[in-house]
Amino acid sequence: MEHAIIHLWRKPPYTDLLRAYKIIIDGKRVGTILPGKRHLFEIEPGHHDIFLRVDWGSSRHLSIDLAPGEEVKLICQGSNPFAWLYNVTAGARNYIKLYYEA
Repeated sequence: MEHAIIHLWRKPPYTDLLRAYKIIIDGKRVGTILPGKRHLFEIEPGHHDIFLRVDWGSSRHLSIDLAPGEEVKLICQGSNPFAWLYNVTAGARNYIKLYYEA
């Protein structure tokens, strides 16, 4: 069966320069990503849930439906470092921005 592919790029940040974000796909940690790095994941076609986590913060969950041979490109990056109070309280579940590449 032909796999689907997720490309993930971590934009060079203003925050978290020395911290790796944990990559979670379908509830399983599949790796980490450092600033400026790119990763490629070959996965089974179908419905998938992806999000990222670092310490107390995370991204929102992104639901992706992929057909065999389909590729999706995602970008992640840390939040504004000047909004630290919001980031560690109400914004903790959206601390890492995760979105589709335009």
